Amino acid sequence: MGTGMTVTSGTVSLQFISTSTGNTITSNGVQMNIPITFNGVGGGWSLQDNLNMGGASARTLTLTNGTFNANGYNVTAGAFSSSNSNTRTITMASGTWTLTGTGTVWTTSTSTNLTLTSGTSTIVINDTSATSKTFSGGGLIYYNLTASGDNIIVAGSNTFNQINNNTAGRTNGLIMTSGTTQTLAGGYGMTTNGSAGNLAKLTSTVAGSPATLSRAGGIVGVDYMSIKDSTATGGATFYAGYNSTNVSGNTGWIFEEARRIQGVSSISGILSITL
Repeated sequence: MGTGMTVTSGTVSLQFISTSTGNTITSNGVQMNIPITFNGVGGGWSLQDNLNMGGASARTLTLTNGTFNANGYNVTAGAFSSSNSNTRTITMASGTWTLTGTGTVWTTSTSTNLTLTSGTSTIVINDTSATSKTFSGGGLIYYNLTASGDNIIVAGSNTFNQINNNTAGRTNGLIMTSGTTQTLAGGYGMTTNGSAGNLAKLTSTVAGSPATLSRAGGIVGVDYMSIKDSTATGGATFYAGYNSTNVSGNTGWIFEEARRIQGVSSISGILSITL
């Protein structure tokens, strides 16, 4: 794309179709206000700079066949879709993927023949309207997921390095599908932006039917969250914090401050323990 170009939204879409690798995309800061599809058996496309498709839900980035390599750059789209049985590869690297739409904003629910390399990327879902936003992960391994909008539903059992529940003050917050398990594999496990009088919410899709957070070991420590129908398990100790609200249906959460032994040292016969 040439610098200074304008792409006007309408009923058209842009399709990249190839059966060979080595295709590159440079948008030069031009906002692509239309849906984009990558399709081609054996095809491969790599970003050379950030890709911005604007904020409308209809502006979906779709991978049907082939390989899409974000190459460490940021991607902004209404939604992302790659849910089929074709052979395809997504390489996210270190960029931030911001999903600005409503409805199903990420779907890899059919993940057959899909290879996803998440790197150290972050997926951000940021629409603050009351309309639901669904992340349907297909049981794959992701890095960080940040929920900064409202009414954000995580579907399926997936693995994340860390989930950032930044839904402070939202009406519905972050919602896990009942009966599923989200495995927290690294980082802090879960963080929140809640504060006094401005709690972040964590709940499940069905009242009285919990969803599970699992971490193999260590400590998950949060505070200022309203927690309902959440099971915390896996071997780690889950501290909800003194300022969080134990609504109902929770198992495994300790509503106290996290106790972290950061260091033990002995100097001149004096034992020092930092908590």
